[in-house]
Amino acid sequence: MILVTGGSGYLGQALVRGLVSAGRRVRLLVRRDLHVGESPSGVDVRLASLTDPSEVARALRGCHQVFHLAAVVQRWLPRQEEFSRINVDGLKTLIEASRREGIERFIYTSSFLALGPTDGAVHDEDTPRNSLKPGNAYADTKRQAEGLARQAAADGFPIVTLYPGILYGPGPRTEGNLVGQVLIRHLQEGLPGLVGGGERRWCLAYVDDVVRGHLRALEAAAVGDRFILGGENLSLRQLFARVAQITGTLAPGRTIPAWMARLVGRLQVLRARLTGQPPEITPDEVEIYTHDWAYSSARAERVLGYSATPLEQGLLTTIEWARAEIRDMERGF
Repeated sequence: MILVTGGSGYLGQALVRGLVSAGRRVRLLVRRDLHVGESPSGVDVRLASLTDPSEVARALRGCHQVFHLAAVVQRWLPRQEEFSRINVDGLKTLIEASRREGIERFIYTSSFLALGPTDGAVHDEDTPRNSLKPGNAYADTKRQAEGLARQAAADGFPIVTLYPGILYGPGPRTEGNLVGQVLIRHLQEGLPGLVGGGERRWCLAYVDDVVRGHLRALEAAAVGDRFILGGENLSLRQLFARVAQITGTLAPGRTIPAWMARLVGRLQVLRARLTGQPPEITPDEVEIYTHDWAYSSARAERVLGYSATPLEQGLLTTIEWARAEIRDMERGF
């Protein structure tokens, strides 16, 4: 039996489908206030708090392996401590409970943001960290959590850490599906412009490739291994140029200076504090857009047999999905 946390999210739903298709028995740990929707046939759903040791222990009972994907990924929350409570304390609680239950393999899904910016270069898992720490509360807490994962590995805990790039591909319109949401907005009404010019590089990763990387890590990775699961590194301007070639739409032509985006972000955060309505952008998020986040998946290719879907192929599938989502929204679904 495999326990999966975060199985209701964008990547989590795809992973659960992949595990079920591979004939694996799956149990989901789901927080009590979350609407899960319809799970694949045969999946066992357990309602529990990730930070409650006794509830986590009950969910782990009878399991031998864990995929830990659960995280708070919103750009802003009224109570910022929620990021640390789930992203850091949740991982710590799950590791400690897994030790007691004798879990044989623990796959932790981190984030490329935990590895730091790569300005002017392409980094791998062992590249020394940039001293800069641009990011929001999500990025900061994922960095802290990655430190916990490294220490657990050093202590002999059977953990493997994975770093997906920016995910894209069909799936639910959750916070984790950032590319999909931006693409839908672009196709519906166009984007106002690209923050900072859109020249910084990002590591794009097709969601189905990342799922296969997770499945291979369960079988082929050694204790303490760390793998980047990415794809092509390209700028937002290059990405939208390719989208324009496929769709015939105009790529965003305007540049939004970073200083202006930060000002808008500060105003949006102020409004959010007064009204509770989430901001569309924050100053911390703008800072992320001013750096390169380009990575190599060579280690995963060599050890796990990981491979990336060609960008044009992945984009075509994603655009078809986005157009279907738009049609559903227009029909009120």
